[in-house]
Amino acid sequence: MPLRAAALLTTLALALGATAALPTPDTAAAKAAPAGTEARAGVPAAVRSAAPDCGKRRHTKADGSAWVCTFAEEFDGRRLDPRRWQKVITRTSGYTSGTECFRAGKRNVEVSRGKLRLTARKLRAPITCRSPHGSFRTRYTSGSVTTHGLFSQTYGRFQVRAKFPRSKVKGLQSAIWMTPQTPRYGAWPRSGEIDIVEHYTHRHRRAIPYLHYMFGFAATPLTSQTNNHCMLRKPRAFHTYVLVWEPGRLRVSIDGRPCLDHVVDPMLPWLSPQPFNHPFVLNLTHLLGVKQNAFSAKRTELPSTFVIDHWRVWR
Repeated sequence: MPLRAAALLTTLALALGATAALPTPDTAAAKAAPAGTEARAGVPAAVRSAAPDCGKRRHTKADGSAWVCTFAEEFDGRRLDPRRWQKVITRTSGYTSGTECFRAGKRNVEVSRGKLRLTARKLRAPITCRSPHGSFRTRYTSGSVTTHGLFSQTYGRFQVRAKFPRSKVKGLQSAIWMTPQTPRYGAWPRSGEIDIVEHYTHRHRRAIPYLHYMFGFAATPLTSQTNNHCMLRKPRAFHTYVLVWEPGRLRVSIDGRPCLDHVVDPMLPWLSPQPFNHPFVLNLTHLLGVKQNAFSAKRTELPSTFVIDHWRVWR
């Protein structure tokens, strides 16, 4: 990650009480922090739905009991539901990954035909991207949304159906991920981060989950647990990504196929299930790549759209 982006994320985490998503060197990840989002007056503190509908299919836990639906977003309306989602925008959050400016307009964040579309674009002419950390000139914009301050949950079954961009050329990244509502155990990665799946266009056939936290030994702490070998049979098609998060254990599957199965083993003085034992929020982000997946003004294909069909949550 560029030092500028890392510094911005750290500042946001400290100032706004959100966990900044900083990547390990091998991930080349740089995602929008779920803080400094588009403010909306009169939005309730949580989505108060008497009976969210997660579909007719019944999902059961290991003990045979049923998962109970707590959050269901089908993106059926004509705009993003302000009771559930906020748009992450650079003007208020100060966040940038590379050279893109995160904006709230429909050209970057659009709900239509039962889908959410997050689009990275190249503009005809440069604009000034406003930021509380210093404005800058750019020709690139993109979209990111979060449930920060609106919906969060500890443990459960989290299901997303989504389609990643068509591109096979490096330079674009999409993320289905979760971060703490508040950083209970300190700044990233101490409070944890759950990347259900990340997609990098330079590895277009792979869907990569990451779990970020402090584990291992104090002398040589580790910060991420992943599986880089979960392959997509048809990368351009919709796939279903599922996280089953239980006390002390997190499992990720793709189209029903196991991808990552991790038993939480934090570095002392923390004990399992820490730090994955407090409420996390939902995030969806499309951005320009960095490092090994670095964006190229000449080669990266724009516009590029990350399409999400639904996000459903059970407890």
